[in-house]
Parts: sequence; C-alpha cells; structure tokens
Amino acid sequence: MWSRSADVYIGAEPPATPGATDSESDPRMNSRYVSKILLKRPLRLIESRIYLQDPQLLFRRMRVLRDDWELVGELDWPGWEAWRLKSFVYVSRSSPYREIIREKIKPLVESGPDQLDLEDVDQNN
Repeated sequence: MWSRSADVYIGAEPPATPGATDSESDPRMNSRYVSKILLKRPLRLIESRIYLQDPQLLFRRMRVLRDDWELVGELDWPGWEAWRLKSFVYVSRSSPYREIIREKIKPLVESGPDQLDLEDVDQNN
C-alpha cells in the first residue's frame, strides 16, 4: 500500500501533529490511544504484519498520513468496541478525484478531523 498509488486509505493510525518532526516532539505519540492502544496492545495472529508497534515506524507512517493524505474523519465501526481501534479515513492529496471522493465519504464520517479524541480509550464509555 505505501509504495503504490491509491486514492483512499482507511486505517487505525491518526496523522502526525502539524509541525512535529519526530516521535518525541509529537504530542499525539503520548496520547492514550497511540501509547496504550497502538503501541502496547497485545497483537494476535497476523496483526504484527499490519500494526506497527515501533514508535519510530509508527511516527513515520503518521507523518506520511499528515503530509500526503487528507484526513476526512473517523468512521464508526465495530473494531472500536471490540479492540479499541479507531478507523480513520484519508484521501490522497495527489488523487485527481480528491474532491469527489471526499464529498462522497463525508456522509459516512462520524467525527471530522477537528474532533479527534485520542484520549478516550476506556472500555466503559
């Protein structure tokens, strides 16, 4: 995926914070969602091939998402209740269909980019 051209990406990773240059300077790396869920939850079966639990590699992916992709928002999906994994949907900034795709995806989005909550990870909510 990361070496191929795609118009849409849906994944558990939030984008890096604007201006952050490394994992240590990005406050999102210290959020409960990234630090407890993405970096520390036990992985099952083939999940280790999908989820990066190395902070440097995860930040690199988050930086690519920030710089090369536009976050449309967060989708409501069963993985949140089951595994506490969020589902973020992005549109490639280089896609010739960016505007059309973004408008078609917006009705599916539960919360927009300005409503990211990376602190609420409790099962009891």
